[in-house]
Amino acid sequence: MENTPSLNNSELRPSTELTHGRLIEMFIADTQNLKETSKNRYRKSLNRYFEWVSGSGFTLDKITLTELLVYKQFLFERKTKDGTMLSKFTVNAYLNAVKVFYEWANSKGLLFNPAKALKAPKRDSKFEREPLSVDQSKALLEYFKNTSVRDFAICNLMLRCGLRTIEVVRLDVEDITMKAGTRIIMVQGKGKDTKDRFVVLNDKAYQPIIEYLNGRTSGPIFLSESTNRTNERLIQETISRIIKKGLRAIGLNSKKFTAHSLRHTAGTTAMRNGATLSQVQEFLRHASDQTTKGYTATLKDEQRLKNSAENLLDDAF
Repeated sequence: MENTPSLNNSELRPSTELTHGRLIEMFIADTQNLKETSKNRYRKSLNRYFEWVSGSGFTLDKITLTELLVYKQFLFERKTKDGTMLSKFTVNAYLNAVKVFYEWANSKGLLFNPAKALKAPKRDSKFEREPLSVDQSKALLEYFKNTSVRDFAICNLMLRCGLRTIEVVRLDVEDITMKAGTRIIMVQGKGKDTKDRFVVLNDKAYQPIIEYLNGRTSGPIFLSESTNRTNERLIQETISRIIKKGLRAIGLNSKKFTAHSLRHTAGTTAMRNGATLSQVQEFLRHASDQTTKGYTATLKDEQRLKNSAENLLDDAF
């Protein structure tokens, strides 16, 4: 993004003649090195913000920190389509888009920046997504095995290889290869431009993919089946909906159980079965071991529940 001095209110050029849509596209076009997924995320976040501004009877040039705090509260009170509240992570993403937009608009002399002092909500130190137990994982796989070859392959791969939804979306058939005699699949991780990491593709993860591909040898592994996007690359939102539907079907209807729970399940199950912290860090492609240590905390909670001091008091009184 261009580095120019911020402006005072008296120096601002009028922006009232610009539509919200035009402002968003100007911002997107002028922001350097944005991936397509980031552009779409900014569009979605800013469209939601501008809808709130219009619906609340405000105009952009009159917005202050007070109004932004009202918007922040609005996000925390808003429910998703499935009736759950937005997570702190999601609220942070929406607020970050607003902050970056105002920084850009102020640098261009279009708007005063009221978001300088806007603080993102603190995220909990523990994961906001729960891992599945072994029995729950088996039940989820069984559900998809009986409903869809594609969806079973996706769920199975995420549970066994700890992939993020964006990593599943980016997979191509050509990414399946061999390395030192071991079958792997190359992965383009979050925030990455290239497929420079890999996960081991054991037979139980590989066979459902081969069954789903049914002879296809190139292109995206997972394709859309919707009427308006048939045979196009599957998108993240669809994968999230697929997994959420399966979780509900086996009785896991809490907001703590999402597609990302499958990644947590992979990490905690690997540790539970003897994997070291460094092994899981490599497996899940965490940049910092601090992230991986969150899985250790989950296992400590499990042990705490199994061997609680409270239970020792049952027969004491």
